[in-house]
Amino acid sequence: MLAYLDSLESDDEGHNQFQEAESLEFKNTTNDESWDDSDNECLATKQKRLKLSKPRKNTNKKARSFKWEEINLNIREEKVELIEEEKPTIISEIVNRNLAPIDLFKMFFSHDLIDTICIETKRYANQKGYHNFSVSSDDIYKYLATVLLSGYSPVPSRRCYWETRHDTNKALVTNALSRNKFESIHRFFHLNDNSQIDRSDKIYKVRPIVNHINKVSQECIRPLGKYFSIDEAMEPYYGRHSMKQFIRGKPIRFGFKCWCLCTSDGYLIKFDVYTGAGDKIEGKSLGSSVTEKMCLNILPQYSFVFLDNYFTPIPLVKTLSENKLFCIGTIRSDRTEKASLKDLKKEHRGTHYTIHDSASSTTLTRWHDNSQVTVISNDSASSTTLTRWHDTSQVTVISNVQEQGLYKTKGTCRRWSKKQKATVQVDQPSLINMYNKGMGGVDRFDQMRGLYRSRIRSKKWYWPLFRFCLDGAVTNMWYLYRRALKTQNEYISLLEFRRRIVLAILSSPPSNSNTGPKPKFLTNVLTEIRFDGKEHWIDKQETQRRCGNCGKCTKFSCLKCNVGLLPEM
Repeated sequence: MLAYLDSLESDDEGHNQFQEAESLEFKNTTNDESWDDSDNECLATKQKRLKLSKPRKNTNKKARSFKWEEINLNIREEKVELIEEEKPTIISEIVNRNLAPIDLFKMFFSHDLIDTICIETKRYANQKGYHNFSVSSDDIYKYLATVLLSGYSPVPSRRCYWETRHDTNKALVTNALSRNKFESIHRFFHLNDNSQIDRSDKIYKVRPIVNHINKVSQECIRPLGKYFSIDEAMEPYYGRHSMKQFIRGKPIRFGFKCWCLCTSDGYLIKFDVYTGAGDKIEGKSLGSSVTEKMCLNILPQYSFVFLDNYFTPIPLVKTLSENKLFCIGTIRSDRTEKASLKDLKKEHRGTHYTIHDSASSTTLTRWHDNSQVTVISNDSASSTTLTRWHDTSQVTVISNVQEQGLYKTKGTCRRWSKKQKATVQVDQPSLINMYNKGMGGVDRFDQMRGLYRSRIRSKKWYWPLFRFCLDGAVTNMWYLYRRALKTQNEYISLLEFRRRIVLAILSSPPSNSNTGPKPKFLTNVLTEIRFDGKEHWIDKQETQRRCGNCGKCTKFSCLKCNVGLLPEM
């Protein structure tokens, strides 16, 4: 019994020693290792708490501060007009040298470009094993003319141009270029060397002609002018490609998207193909990136650029102001950076509201038309204005234009009133009026380009982009030629302009290699008509022709069928 009690005492001493060691251990622990109530939390709750407790890094730039001041618009008596002070020098050159449409075509599609196409087309044919293939610059010109012909005189299949039947046969094409020659060129048509392909350039296949058309278009319109617009244009394409876009609600929903910089009256100055997220400048929106690439280092200072709401955040307007470019564009309500704009949706038609910031050279105008419109403007190098106007909808426009105090004035426009059943005058800010007159340049160019879009198709994915270059270049040529004729009180339509180019190229004397062998005797009449046995009368002609039956020479022919016949004697 005594031994048992002694053992208990020894256990108590060990227990006390353990407690002392444990207390020392807790004293040496840090606060992070100490126990708290969070140990009872579930894992998901604890992760959420720790995430919220972490200090956030402020990666955003310092918020811009605007001091908006409301502006009361004054009545503007004179109309807002977009008048170019200087005409392009090529206009007088066309008149003085009496240039024809074919001369302008060879100015855009120069011999250097055509020689490049010949070299790359032959190189591609050799890479495919067709070492006997040959093509000349004359062949390429006639090939392009045939493609242009398909825009205003289409056929179900391109081979119909070489048929012997009168309903589809085009003697102009048949006499200029053989079918096999055209098909060979169309098969091997190339613009760049596949062996030197740049994987980082998604439009490497058509890069030479894109750069060439942009360069020539800018050179021919010098001086560039003063009023420009930026927008998108679609070229239809229904195949499979990573650059193909789908835009709901557009006339062309599937295809390649091209960014276009045009004059306010529809002359294409520069375009580029949207290739994906790589087009965006780091730290900027896609719309801002496109606008800066299109405008900076190209447009002269103090030019006016018109944009839609896809391109116009307020930082872009500031960037354009720093580069001495004026900007007017509609802006989305969530991009106004919490500007104190009144909501005009419940106001009467024609209501407007304008605010201006002098420090950033920006104007915001909101106008209620068919919807509420907000306009932003950078009026000078040191001010900003916002205007809101209500007609039957609310529109917001951004601008940095201070020409003759334009952002401080308003005019009137005509609108149909359902209540009064008559046309009424509605207040309209001058910025809205100027935007309506200057924004339609790209749409006008795209409309004219699509009127006679080339119809010959190809399985190559880059063919629509080449077609865009070809049709766009012809539209630019017509623009210059039309302006030149306007000085002489003359006019030429786009259709007539294209026809003159096609006729000038395809009517030139063909080479021996261009035309195929002629058949021994042609019968252009359907078999059902030729052998129906009704009203076939034989008449004697002055010249000989081949018999449609035996192929021998004869001076007799059928009046109904116009087929040579050798009567039995």
